[in-house]
Amino acid sequence: MEVLLITPPYDFIKEGFGSKSKIRVGQLPNLGLCFIGANLEKHGHSVKIFDAQARNLSNEETANEIILLNPDVIGISITNAHYKNVKELIPLIRKNFTGIIIVGGPHVTCFPDKILNENPDVNIACVGEGEETIVEIVDAIENKKSLSYVKGIIYRDNKKIMRTENRPTLINLDSLPDPAWHLLDFKLYCPLPDQYKEMPAISMVTSRGCTWKKCTFCFEAGVNANIYRRHSPERIIENIILLQKNYGIKEIDFLDDEFLINELWIEKFAKLIKEKRIKISWSAFGRVDHVTEKMLKIAKEAGCWGVYFGFETGDEELLKVINKGTTLEQARQVCRWCHKHGLEIRGSFMLGLPGETPEKGMKTINFAIELGLNTAAFRLTYPEYGTKLYDIAKKEGKIIEGWQKMTEVSYIPKGYKNAEELQKIQKLAFRKFYFRPSYVFKRIASIRSFNDVKRNYNGLKFLLGIF
Repeated sequence: MEVLLITPPYDFIKEGFGSKSKIRVGQLPNLGLCFIGANLEKHGHSVKIFDAQARNLSNEETANEIILLNPDVIGISITNAHYKNVKELIPLIRKNFTGIIIVGGPHVTCFPDKILNENPDVNIACVGEGEETIVEIVDAIENKKSLSYVKGIIYRDNKKIMRTENRPTLINLDSLPDPAWHLLDFKLYCPLPDQYKEMPAISMVTSRGCTWKKCTFCFEAGVNANIYRRHSPERIIENIILLQKNYGIKEIDFLDDEFLINELWIEKFAKLIKEKRIKISWSAFGRVDHVTEKMLKIAKEAGCWGVYFGFETGDEELLKVINKGTTLEQARQVCRWCHKHGLEIRGSFMLGLPGETPEKGMKTINFAIELGLNTAAFRLTYPEYGTKLYDIAKKEGKIIEGWQKMTEVSYIPKGYKNAEELQKIQKLAFRKFYFRPSYVFKRIASIRSFNDVKRNYNGLKFLLGIF
């Protein structure tokens, strides 16, 4: 069967960050669709990936192009950020499409019970990881078999909505085929200015699940938490060699929640890079309580240029509110190690947490400056429905119900007078961090190439767009 896998429209710069800049950066391929597409092809199906987000298409433009492609089955990947657009897109598709519409992704896994009720044009919803599930769905459709035997789905049976038993977690990730990179148009993708050094660059994920699973703001905590699993270093090295040979990739942005977590895995990974004489630039994520100095040193020697940490706040009590499991001193220590070994540090922070006041917000801003970070993101707290943080926020402030853009105020802690005061502290954070003279001078002094000039120029446009 012919299957079309879709990343729906979403203005990542405007809706994700609140920047009015028109720069076309921050687009990364949907890795989940690459894995799903590869498994469908392995089982004899024809697959295309349609990335409406990266192509900057509207819902109407997306629907029109999908109809022209005329697939047998459509699969749509939905994150929480995408959902508003998806609800508008699906009826537009259905006007001229009589085939099967399947949805999946993080939003479906978080809120499975409402998907088919809110979207009458959807036939099937995949709950959880979809590589094996969608193959069984498409095989059942092609052979006109009952969907009741497919684990991990919600589907329509005439007028009834049925749910099957959960699908067991796939433990051996190496058993999956390599991602279907050949289905991508690599020209569409470019990371944010602070997320790469060389082009062409691509993202990869080496693991699934989270080892901590307790942060109150994360969908991977609580009922949605999954077992932590990881590809072998050998498999990841094979993929890097393939990407370099076939697509000329010079840099990898590893998007694992925690890439730097296991010293033995990192040692093996670094050893293979050296043995196979792979020249690759890369960056990764880590937790301040799990990263060791030895790990950072090994990573640097293997081509790593930077690490991204979720510091979240500069207030110890607020770290406890979100159950981060880390301390401010651990954050300071890991930054000292990164500076010592020449690694750049990217950090993310949440403003407007339950219990926060403007004074505590200023502590977070000053903490970001103290750490000597290369870049910092200051996000307004967005209590996702279904997380523990949502329940805490309902007691400790005012939640503005209904869909809100991630850049708009959706929650006002009791410590703030109104939404305007919270927005003011966010803009102050960006201004104090990025426009202090010492930081500007450091950025200018770090420029070594035309590519650096281009990245810094785009970064400046991005920041000015926020203001």
